[in-house]
Order: sequence, then structure tokens, then C-alpha cells
Amino acid sequence: MNTSQAGITIVFVGVFQVADFDKFFFIKNDFFKEEEIKNAPIFTPEIAQININGINILITGQQIIITQFKMEEERGKEIALLFAKYITHNMQAVGVNFAWNLIPTESLEKATKEYFFNEQNKMFTEYFNSTDTIYGSYVSKNFMRGRLRLEIKPQIVTKVNIKTQETSETTNVINFAFNFHYQVPTKGEISMLVEFINDYKHFLKESEKIMALYGK
Repeated sequence: MNTSQAGITIVFVGVFQVADFDKFFFIKNDFFKEEEIKNAPIFTPEIAQININGINILITGQQIIITQFKMEEERGKEIALLFAKYITHNMQAVGVNFAWNLIPTESLEKATKEYFFNEQNKMFTEYFNSTDTIYGSYVSKNFMRGRLRLEIKPQIVTKVNIKTQETSETTNVINFAFNFHYQVPTKGEISMLVEFINDYKHFLKESEKIMALYGK
């Protein structure tokens, strides 16, 4: 089986005034330069969306989502650290999320049964032990400063032409969604929040070690 990166997102959860995050805010506070902005950014009282060189920023009243497509790069982390300076007093939680796809060489039914079927689980043996059953998993544990949640489930990935937006072939994959979650203990406390975001490489390494159990 082969593995492939499906992207990283850093998500702030809280209460945000979307109107505060206009283009002037980002340029004034050195998030990026105006010429880096790709496509047409969106700024409304309900939503703001900006795309810059492989990074997408989406802001709503409840979330700020920074999506980066290459996990090994750290520009998304740097933008998240800048956000932390201005939104800590409104913060409730932050998540650093890695998505990996495992591409099976056999059917999803065979591959997921091999990895996730449990003979000690009566629900599996009595109700979900057929040739057309597809399996998944959910596990969580404390990890470093926060909590690691891992959800594994089958997905159908469709290739999209970026220029034409036309879809082409589809691929069956097993998606591993890693969520490193940190609940902000005290409003206005920025130091622990910054330390959590700076643990980015440790989170990525942990996801890589787990994925190494299943493929290359």
C-alpha cells in the first residue's frame, strides 16, 4: 500500500468578528504581501477567504481555518502564530490537523478488514462480517500538551483539474484524519497556545510514525 499527503489545517475555534479581518489587517500586520494574494479574496461581514501561494485562509464567526497542502512547509504555522497575537482573548480551542490517504492495492473491503476487524467485537462478528463490509476506526489519547484524535474511514477521492474544474478519475482510499486538539484553559493566555502551535513538527512526526505501520 502507498500513502499520500492530503493536507494540513490549523483551526482556531472561538468567537470572531469577521469584519475585523479585511485585506488591510493582513498587510498591515505582515501576514503576507498584497502581491501574494491569488484569485479574488472574499471579505463580507459573515465570511472572509484569502488564498496565497498554496495556503487558504477561511474566517467565519466561529472558526479561523488555515489550510496548507504541503505538510513539511511551515508557512501555515507562521500565519497561525501571527493570528494568536490578535485573537487569544476570543479563543476556545485550537486544532492542528493532518490528513493522509492510504491507497490500497486490493479492495477496500479486504484491506480494511485486514487492518481493523476485531474478532472479539460481537457487533463485528454478528452483524458486520460480510464480504461487502468496509471497516474503519476511531481512537484518541493524551499527547503532549493536548489530545490526539484519529479517525480512519474510507473515502472516494476525485481528481479535479485546477484550471478547468473538470473532474476525472476517482480513487478509493482509506483516509487517516489526525486531530491534535488543545483546549485553551484561560482567555488571554498566549504562551501555552504558542507552545502548542510550535509543536507542529512533533505532531507531524507522530502522524508519520503511525502511517508507517500501513504503507510507504
